[in-house]
Amino acid sequence: MCKMVDLTGERFGRLTVISKGNKRLYGKPTWLCRCDCGRLKYAITQSLKNGDVKSCGCLQRETRRKNAINLNEVRIHHGMSDSRIYRIYNNMISRCYRKSSNGYENYGDRGIRVCDEWLGKDGFKNFMEWSFANGYSDKLTIDRIDNNGNYEPKNCKWSTRKEQANNTRATIFLEYNGKSHSLTEWSEITGLSKATIYTRLRKGFSNEKALGYK
Repeated sequence: MCKMVDLTGERFGRLTVISKGNKRLYGKPTWLCRCDCGRLKYAITQSLKNGDVKSCGCLQRETRRKNAINLNEVRIHHGMSDSRIYRIYNNMISRCYRKSSNGYENYGDRGIRVCDEWLGKDGFKNFMEWSFANGYSDKLTIDRIDNNGNYEPKNCKWSTRKEQANNTRATIFLEYNGKSHSLTEWSEITGLSKATIYTRLRKGFSNEKALGYK
């Protein structure tokens, strides 16, 4: 059995190892550590050395507080609180920073963020000015050009719902006769329903047969 390397006195993030622990985690021996905030924390060697544990938990709490945008602070006296564009802005912030928000798992949980320019006291004002200068209308929705990128001026545009649907990660594109279209677009071109095309593909049909060209 390998001898446990003594980590006493070593520092990992905010934690300083003060002694061997008197409890086990995951079946492994632990180290008793003191966090910079004064709290004690038990951690195994691997978690400390890999950087998986850097504090008693206070670092994560601080990070969450920093990222949790207080929408009441953002709601400056712009007179637009009941407008459609403010609801879009509000929802954009919520799905990136509020775990309870519908869709958080597809945005904030994936690391999607909102740029600094659109956050804080002047965040909505800056967002609104960008929107009206870049084609905003009540018939369009905010869309990210790179679906894995953040909400920021260079990666956002105003799109129809159809255009936005074609930009989702779940969108299926088919190539036929040198052309590539989404199922929605092929449905309009061929007159077949999306469900019919999709079912044919699931059954192993070639693109040509799925689209009814053979």
